[in-house]
Amino acid sequence: MEEKKLNPDIFGSAMMDYYNDHSSEDIIVHSNIAEDDIIPSEYLFRNWSGMPSIEKIALRNCQGPVLDVGAGSGCHSLHLENTGIETTNIDISKGACEVMKKQGLNRVYNTPYFEFNEGKYQTILLLMNGFGLVESIDNVGHFLEHAKTLLLPGGQIIFDSSDLIYIFEEPDGSVRFNADKAYYGEVNYRIEYRNQLSHKFDWLFIDPRNLAEIAVRHGFHVEVLYEGANYHYLFKLTQQETEK
Repeated sequence: MEEKKLNPDIFGSAMMDYYNDHSSEDIIVHSNIAEDDIIPSEYLFRNWSGMPSIEKIALRNCQGPVLDVGAGSGCHSLHLENTGIETTNIDISKGACEVMKKQGLNRVYNTPYFEFNEGKYQTILLLMNGFGLVESIDNVGHFLEHAKTLLLPGGQIIFDSSDLIYIFEEPDGSVRFNADKAYYGEVNYRIEYRNQLSHKFDWLFIDPRNLAEIAVRHGFHVEVLYEGANYHYLFKLTQQETEK
């Protein structure tokens, strides 16, 4: 069997391949809590008609200017730009940033969220479970405090996430957690594409109760815009203006 090579930019490689020659090989997602998942490369380039309801609701709730975090191929920002909303796009994938520029998005930064400090925005958008970049529940407050430096007064954060409690539910309705984990929504991933592997990385899924408790402490109001199957939520966090 051919040994898999390490590739720190799996998503970028898949996007560049699809953009250049419509290569449609699947991206395989390995995790420590569930069976492998598959993401077809072409799905990363979906247009409005190919987007799930949760993403359409998110985009309808965006107010510009928008900061699209983990923007990928730029499919969400391309739609927003076509409706007249100005976007800025950041992604840690160099390949993704190249694809976004090739597709006509002008404000693109190959920068991690926690290092980005350009401009002020009415909406910070994270889709496709992009909030996972927070990595652990202990980092949520840090994420929100950094968001305050990027948001205009009264600005909002829109993102989707899942309450992973359903994975641990027993047939009798009880719940059995891994006692070794501080929080059940913290997941470890590794991505595979064309016999290449990414580094392992941590990702966070958060439930509404814990999110609300943390968000309130940091001056945000939480609203659930949509609830789908398997406790998949679309959240809107609105920054509360402080009293003068």
